[in-house]
Amino acid sequence: MPLESLNKLYDSVSKAYEIGDFNTFKTKMGNPDSRRKFYDKVSETHELGDFNTFEIKVSSSAPAINPQEVFVDLPDEPSEDLFKKSIYESVKQQENSVAKNNPYGVNLPRKKTNIEKIKNLGGSVMMGSRSLLEFQDMETGMRTGENIIDNILKKSKNDPATFYSNYSGLPKNSPEVSSYC
Repeated sequence: MPLESLNKLYDSVSKAYEIGDFNTFKTKMGNPDSRRKFYDKVSETHELGDFNTFEIKVSSSAPAINPQEVFVDLPDEPSEDLFKKSIYESVKQQENSVAKNNPYGVNLPRKKTNIEKIKNLGGSVMMGSRSLLEFQDMETGMRTGENIIDNILKKSKNDPATFYSNYSGLPKNSPEVSSYC
């Protein structure tokens, strides 16, 4: 690894680990056993990719690299947010709603108290439907749908099959629920 790239890697990792001075680090990175020990320890807290790729980058005499090329990019969002977003997108695709400002295909709830909540949010039954709702604006439709999804997801303990079964009313072992997961 070129000296400049090795220095950047050292600067990045030494913020989180006590790895000695740069010269000691450089010497240890020249030894395959030391590189492996370094990788095993640092990969517990940093995404370094697989060992073979790391080994090639660190032991290569290829041109200089950015340390961000050594570390695997992590999403800026917590995995819980990514999970919810994937559920939201899956519901949108599955529902393929035609209702105005209702991308999640929210239907009229059965409980009277929930019907009142929907009405207070500006939701109304779409003309020609008995239960599909429309909303006055997309923001309200999105927020309402996501709140409902979040509630059902919480009751389903974040299990996608249980969620979709609860969301759709279909049995958990149905082909539709299986295709959702």
